[in-house]
Order: sequence, then C-alpha cells, then structure tokens
Amino acid sequence: TITIPESVTTIGEAAFYQCKSLTAIKIPEGVTTLEQHTFNECTALADIYIPKGITQIGGGALYNTAWIEQQRAESSNSLVIVNDILIDGRKATGNVQVPDTVKKIAGWAFYGNTELTGITLGKITEIEYGAFWKCAGLTEIEISNSVTTIGDTAFAETGLKTITFPENVKEIGCGAILGCPNLEKVTIENETADVIKSDMSNIFGVIGGDNEFVDVQKVVTYKDKNINIVGHKNSTAYKLFWHINIYKDDYGYQTLSFTCIEDVKELLEEVKVTSTLTIRKGKRGQIKVTLPKGLTEGEEQVKITYKTNKKKVAVVNENGKVVGKKRGNANITITISLQDGTKKVFQTKIKVK
Repeated sequence: TITIPESVTTIGEAAFYQCKSLTAIKIPEGVTTLEQHTFNECTALADIYIPKGITQIGGGALYNTAWIEQQRAESSNSLVIVNDILIDGRKATGNVQVPDTVKKIAGWAFYGNTELTGITLGKITEIEYGAFWKCAGLTEIEISNSVTTIGDTAFAETGLKTITFPENVKEIGCGAILGCPNLEKVTIENETADVIKSDMSNIFGVIGGDNEFVDVQKVVTYKDKNINIVGHKNSTAYKLFWHINIYKDDYGYQTLSFTCIEDVKELLEEVKVTSTLTIRKGKRGQIKVTLPKGLTEGEEQVKITYKTNKKKVAVVNENGKVVGKKRGNANITITISLQDGTKKVFQTKIKVK
C-alpha cells in the first residue's frame, strides 16, 4: 500500500508502471488527472480509491490491474466507467450501447477489440486518442451530435466503410481514420473543422516524416481505393481534399473525389416522381423515381421510402411497386431523404379500377 500526499493534483505518466507488488492505493481528493499508463501492469493492484474530482484519465492508466479485471466482471456489458469517463471496453462484444451518463471515451478504451462490431455513443462530448484503434470488426458507427473533439488515431485501422463527422465536431485528430481498408466515404459536416494538423498530417495520417502517434506505413492500406470526401463549399473538407490530392500518388488512391453538400441538395430539386398511376384491382403498377446524375439511391446518400394512406385500396412495397386491392383512390407519399436529414416529399395519386 502506498500513501500519496494530499497536495498532489496530478499523477504523472507511468508513475507506478509495473509496480507488481502494489496491492492497494488511495488517490487523494485533490487529484484531478491520472496520466496515461499511471498504474499499467500493476497486476496485483485490486483496491483503488478514485475520488470524484478526477476529470481526466489517460489511456491505459489502469490497464492490466486486478482492479480493472474485477470491474469488467461486475459490468453487464464489460464496460468500465469512472466519473462519467469510459476507460475500458476491450472485452466488450457485438454492438455496444454507451450509457448516456458517459461524457468522454478515454484514450485506447477499446484498443485492439476485434469483437466489437458497432457502437452507439450516447451523449459523449469527446473521443480521445486511439479510442477505437485496431478495432478491425467495427464496421459502423454513428457519431452523436454532442461530440466536439475526436483525438488522434481514434478510428485508425477499423473496418469502417463510411464515417460522418457531425456539425458539432470542431476538431478531428491526426490519423483519426488512418489505415481503414474498407473506407469509401468520409463526410465532414462542419465547415471549419480542424482536420489538418500540419503541412504533412491530417485525418488520414501523415504523408512523410515522423509522427508520434501514427505509423506512416499504414497509408499503403489505401492503395487502389476510391475515396469520396463530402463537405461544404470552401470548407476545410474541401481543403483536405486538395491537400491529399497533391500527394495522391503517395497514398496510392485510385480515385479521390469531392462531393459538395450544397450541390447535392440542389440536385434534390431535380428529382422526378410519377404523379398519377392507374391500375386494375389485383394488378401491379410501378411508381417511377428518377434521380439526376450525381444522386444515388442507397443508405449512404439517398434513401427513398413509400407510404400509402389507404391500405384497403392500394399497398406499396419498399421498391415502389403498387398493388390494387379494391376500387377507389389512394395517395402514396414518397419521401426522399439525404444523409444529413434534408428531405423532399412527393405524392402519387393512385386510381384502382
């Protein structure tokens, strides 16, 4: 057992690293920060008093301790949460729901967890460095609007195919989506988000030179990939596109494209939908939706839904096929939705003879 003086406010990086005989510790009330690896590899450490005043817990601060093993065992979802900070989820499996009480995901919280396939982030405000690094099974994530900051390598080497950084995200760390072999589309909704850290580093990693957090060689993961960056006109997303385009050969992209959010919304006005449709009872008809060049139906860009107001007269399936049930008139509402929530609604008048 070790007693830490009450005057201490920060316990430094790796301060007790590999103190394998340490079994118990009381952290003083005045401490606000545990830096990374503070008690890492203190394998016998089972009894820890953590005061409510601690607001920052660095990556790996309590890894490989008897205490964290006990916390995992007592948790229904293998998540370890301290003072509204999720510090460990490396043993979580499947699709995980982060409680709404959690405000921050600590550095390396899910590092190397290949059993994690999806996550709902609740009301967190910050995702720290390497939080989901090497979570190869993570194929989908919805970043909540409450998030403002995403740290370096937060989603590096995951299985994500698409990722959207919402309007409230103001900063995306270096290499945040480095080395994601399945990545095809990156949407940055904030016009001024900080996405470029220096002349040589950005959210995809670094193009040359050394970097403390990023393995430069991981850029080869993007070889022969088609990447589409989506953002606003004259935004930092557009700046990122040109920044990478200059070094395209270094990344090995096959194609690198930019989709302007404003242009996509303008295209929505060019959508055409069947206005009237006459069919016989028991017969089928098709509502035709014509999308202009530049819009593609599918969850990633445009979603089309159909709803009838009179199921006894006519029903419609998810593909717009209508079946007449009995003689009469009905209206089918067609809703065309963009990924950012923008919608346009059409109506088709159905007459069943």
